[in-house]
Amino acid sequence: MMLARNKFLPLAPTRAIVKKNRLAAACGTEGKMRLLKRKFLAGAAMLLIAAGCEPPNHGITMSSPPKPLRALTPATGFRLDRDERARIAPGYDIAALERLLAHVTAERRIEILRYFQFPEDRSVSLGLLMKIKDPQLQSLLEEVWAPMWDHVGATDEQLAENTYQYPGRTLAMERRAARKRESTKSR
Repeated sequence: MMLARNKFLPLAPTRAIVKKNRLAAACGTEGKMRLLKRKFLAGAAMLLIAAGCEPPNHGITMSSPPKPLRALTPATGFRLDRDERARIAPGYDIAALERLLAHVTAERRIEILRYFQFPEDRSVSLGLLMKIKDPQLQSLLEEVWAPMWDHVGATDEQLAENTYQYPGRTLAMERRAARKRESTKSR
């Protein structure tokens, strides 16, 4: 058998591997089983070492548990300051946004607020916050978005067809119907 010389690995370890494989072949099935058992145990040991390096109470794939979004108790009297209010994009209900932020934990408030403000760096956009898994927070989010339908000039047909797919469509439809009733009563 001719062995190719690798400039990075000396020839001796390559011969040792060939010799080990010949030994396994000479030993038959029992030798192959021992070799397979050693490989399995080595793999299991590597997995345990990798799992042991992870922080406690976290799985191998999860780096840390997600931070809660909803506060245990809403922050009473939460208000945005003048500068924060000035940076909010038009079309959102600011009072509803303050109610939403009052129900969010203090460490996540700024994160949520940034979705509704013009970014300081106009080249970076966070996108639109349109869904929250928590039903209570989602209802507050829909209140924030409801005026956006009027702001973009959505017609009744566009509102019914959900053309823009903004949250708060049902609330916007109810408010629009109430305004129409009020306008017909005042005539």
